Amino acid sequence: MWLIAFYEGEELSSKVAIAAVCMRVRYDTQANMNTYQRFIEEAGDRGVRLLAFPECSLQGYTWTWDPVNCRFMPNDEQLRYFQENAEVVPGRATKIIGEEAKRHNMYIQFGMAEKAGPKVYNSAVLVGPTGLVGVYRKVHMAPNPIFSSGDRFSVFHTELGKIGPVICADIQYPESVRCLAIDGAEIVVNSTAHPKREYLGLAYELLTQVNALSNQVWMVHSDQIGQADGRGLECYGHSRIVDPMGHVVIDTGYEEGLALAEVDLQGELMRCRGPEFAGRHLLQGRRPEAYHALCSNRQGRTPP
Repeated sequence: MWLIAFYEGEELSSKVAIAAVCMRVRYDTQANMNTYQRFIEEAGDRGVRLLAFPECSLQGYTWTWDPVNCRFMPNDEQLRYFQENAEVVPGRATKIIGEEAKRHNMYIQFGMAEKAGPKVYNSAVLVGPTGLVGVYRKVHMAPNPIFSSGDRFSVFHTELGKIGPVICADIQYPESVRCLAIDGAEIVVNSTAHPKREYLGLAYELLTQVNALSNQVWMVHSDQIGQADGRGLECYGHSRIVDPMGHVVIDTGYEEGLALAEVDLQGELMRCRGPEFAGRHLLQGRRPEAYHALCSNRQGRTPP
């Protein structure tokens, strides 16, 4: 499925094609790599310059979620699977995807289980036409017997602008995208496996827009859809692109496919910081000297 959006009334020469994949994932690395290559080929045919894939879409996400206690349960089969299939960066996957990125003159972010010494991370890897750009390790995670937590947010400079990766639950914490925006991010790419249950679909839709609006950045969200091999989390789909004013430019809905938009990345950033929107960049109005609680290590309220 192709979903394509255009902004009207602007010169086409100022536009860049960007896209987010909505993808069914399996617990089979080679099958997922084959799906990657199919989507990359399709995106390349459309001239896409930035392509996003979902969280852990190379190996599949952990499958023993306990919704009552909000944690992933230990499981010997699961532990063995990720220990055997996690990959180093740079490594096999970055080489294959990097070659595709070079062939199509494209930047590609994909989610994977990354092995680094004895630890395994839930990581988003960004590759471009000249090879590996950078790797981000998920910071905000529920207790998880597989993945270690990352400890920083990074902004990567590219030909398209400054890109900041996040992963799934990171967007539930306003500090995540705000840290990237303060460091100059213009495009935030979220690789996610967002669950389809209870209120979480609404939460996803709100958070994808609010993070864009409050930080005046482009948000590109790539989500898994359905269940991997019929077990584990059922994911929400709705891969989407949101502009810096918080408008949803394109959304796949609950269907596998590619959300593609031709947009003026820099032009829209400048427009949303101009007279139509308070006449200033919102970050310039920040009062960090008053944000005392954010500079402490307090954990916040304890639930009753």
